[in-house]
Amino acid sequence: MRSKIEKYPLGKADDLIAKWTHLPTENWLKQYSQDSARRKNRRAMAFLCAWLEKSDVELIVEYKEAADKEEWSKQTGQRLVEWVNWLLEKGYMVNSARALLGDVRAFFTYHCRPVNIGRRKIPKQQIASGEHEFSLLDLRKMFHFADMRGKAILSTAVTLGWSAEDFLELKRSEIEPLVSKAIADKQQFIGFDHIRGKTGAPSRSHLTPEAIESLKAYLDKTPKDAAYLWANGLLTDHITNNTLNNILKDLVKEAGVAKTGAVHFHEIRKFTMSALSSAGIGDWDVRFMVGKETPPDVATYLTNRKANLMEEFQTAYPKLSLTGYANHNHDRVGELEETVKKQAEQISLLLKAVEMLAPAAKAEQVRKVIMAVKKLEIKKEE
Repeated sequence: MRSKIEKYPLGKADDLIAKWTHLPTENWLKQYSQDSARRKNRRAMAFLCAWLEKSDVELIVEYKEAADKEEWSKQTGQRLVEWVNWLLEKGYMVNSARALLGDVRAFFTYHCRPVNIGRRKIPKQQIASGEHEFSLLDLRKMFHFADMRGKAILSTAVTLGWSAEDFLELKRSEIEPLVSKAIADKQQFIGFDHIRGKTGAPSRSHLTPEAIESLKAYLDKTPKDAAYLWANGLLTDHITNNTLNNILKDLVKEAGVAKTGAVHFHEIRKFTMSALSSAGIGDWDVRFMVGKETPPDVATYLTNRKANLMEEFQTAYPKLSLTGYANHNHDRVGELEETVKKQAEQISLLLKAVEMLAPAAKAEQVRKVIMAVKKLEIKKEE
């Protein structure tokens, strides 16, 4: 079961930020485009500085004054390991502690140099258990029963494979021109470059035909002045992560999907990565498509392979397409309606024949017999 630390053991985040983080942290955060990423990283630095009892300025001075930079890197790495172990003792989950570690290491890489942390010094990332793993059939059923917003959210989530944080931070101004271009140029697929706000990692993302169509319908019906694609009711911010998860839960319930565990948005990302990988796309290409970090040289190489990445994505599309679900109950109703329609036409023809051939005294009696027989036939068909 997951747990969440509501407060950092050494004080409130805002107080720690004001006391320990200054210009070095703010300069480092300028590279992140998303507000949520800046808030998260600023908090991580404040937490570390409070534990070390040194400001971000003092940490940089310490590095500059170090005669042996390699030794500085090792010692700083050891201190970070001790910090992570302290976090775990205070009740932090392994994945949460690792996330904070990743944030502060980025600060040192930006201002100083990469910090060396030995292998197996930090606990491995924990794999979430007890969560529902989406199948393609699950997602197709959910898409089939979803309303306009549900279709837009689900199809976009599946085609992008992004983290919840990046997905929620998506700007309307980034997506709307892509959708308009795809519609105007009659493109079934469209690709675009994106920089993750959390890590600054580049990606080459794509929109599927159903994502383009669903987004077009959604954008046409939602306020044009909203900054975020998934804006809240007041248009002041995007919807929360909890709201996003609740939307998925409602879709699961509406579609009658049999749950095998808790429903969380990040399971869609796992589905997308698995689908791309099972289509034969290489690991680095998959990571680049969904915005996971890749080595700089690999990212540079993949950035120049946009056409190839589009071909790979189109090849994988059958494993991502959400439009293949058939509601067999609706099909049965349609078949019965067609049967009743045909039999009504037959009855009409028979009645006309009776009027022409049967004596007037017998016509009504024959009509009743025909109707009674046809009712029995319809019940038999049902």
